[in-house]
Amino acid sequence: MSLDYALLAVDGTGRVLARTGDVDRVRPVASVGKLLLLGHVATLLDRGELDPAEQLARESTKFVADSGLWQHLDVPSLSVLDCCRLVAAVSDNLATNVLLTRVGVDAVRAYTDALGVAPYELLDLIRTSRGPHTAPTFARGSATALVRFLQLLDAGEVPAQVREWMRLNVDLTLAASALALDPLAHVDSEPLLHNKTGSDDGVRVDVGTVVSGDRTVHYCAMAHWTPSEPFTAAIAQELRALLRDALQ
Repeated sequence: MSLDYALLAVDGTGRVLARTGDVDRVRPVASVGKLLLLGHVATLLDRGELDPAEQLARESTKFVADSGLWQHLDVPSLSVLDCCRLVAAVSDNLATNVLLTRVGVDAVRAYTDALGVAPYELLDLIRTSRGPHTAPTFARGSATALVRFLQLLDAGEVPAQVREWMRLNVDLTLAASALALDPLAHVDSEPLLHNKTGSDDGVRVDVGTVVSGDRTVHYCAMAHWTPSEPFTAAIAQELRALLRDALQ
């Protein structure tokens, strides 16, 4: 297996705490791209250009299975806010595509350009398969660009609502497992964590911010390998070790 790790961790001042691998290389980041969608939607909500209570129908987009909860629920529609909560908490693919259909992929890309976090970008809807007429992947970026997004979130350039949504995330299986938090009850934990993970064939990414007392650490931990090879527990263990060392 060809296995490649990258980690970048910085403190609240931007001082580099840890760097492993090529943190500027652009790689697929899977569902971590959903943070750009959440940032755009939160901006529209702040501007009053989108009603948080607007009901979005599940039939408004092509259904994609895999991650998420809405596909297992009976409700035919959810509010914009509840869709955002599902995207952040369980990386809900159906809620993601419903939101993207509502606001537009091009609008999210324009928001990303204005935010200045290139090469971090969301390219397309979530799809079961990709071909010559679709984007090659859902989202891509570098560890440096992903940490930049977190810094902008911390500075208020991205609405604080995104941070509150991220605190709902239940996937603490990758780098964030170093914190030994309860994945189902860590919203008001110590240390405080808000993070987002991405998983695909040959891809595991975990980005987040850890706040403990007056210390803030922004991190991005990535693992990429040959897509035909399986994910193993050793990969998660290495990501956990990288973050644990960065937090010391």
